[in-house]
Amino acid sequence: MISGLVSGTEYPVRLLFSENYVNSAGRRIFNVSLNGNLVLPRFDVFAATGAKFRAIVKPFNVHADNAGKMTISISTLIGKGR
Repeated sequence: MISGLVSGTEYPVRLLFSENYVNSAGRRIFNVSLNGNLVLPRFDVFAATGAKFRAIVKPFNVHADNAGKMTISISTLIGKGR
């Protein structure tokens, strides 16, 4: 959670991912939510990048909630959540 933001203000968010553990697509899949909104459903970093140890950036614009907070949630669907 990120706090101290201005309520209702839009902020740029850049989520950076790199698969450093599994060696093929479909071995680690997860959902990513920002402030409770699903922004990356069934995300597979290896499938998105095509290789292990290759990074990818996913940019979003997110509004701070009424309390001036932003919550980033990751929930594992397949594989270990490392």
